[in-house]
Amino acid sequence: MVRGLDMGAGLPRVSALRRTDLEFSNTMANTKSALKRARQTKVRTERNRAEKSRIKTLRKKTEELAHAGKKDEAEKVYRELASAVDKAAKKSLVHKNKAANVKSRAAKVLAVS
Repeated sequence: MVRGLDMGAGLPRVSALRRTDLEFSNTMANTKSALKRARQTKVRTERNRAEKSRIKTLRKKTEELAHAGKKDEAEKVYRELASAVDKAAKKSLVHKNKAANVKSRAAKVLAVS
């Protein structure tokens, strides 16, 4: 019998599973350190996903405001976008060239409006 598994039923016995086993049942982690790394990865993935989503939202908002003719508001959001993209590039969340491209495209949209 494998730790915590009842081979007869084919399902893990809940009483034999720890809380961390339930939380990270989709990982193949077997040690405490591997479980910790899985937890850290989960938190970092959520944080990275949120930051990338924020960048996309700011980019769209900048374009919408620029096309609507609200240049002052668009420039304010652009500064926020540039800051967020630079920070993401600094943390290797996005490549530095992609960061430059995002800022360049947004600046072009602002210049045209």
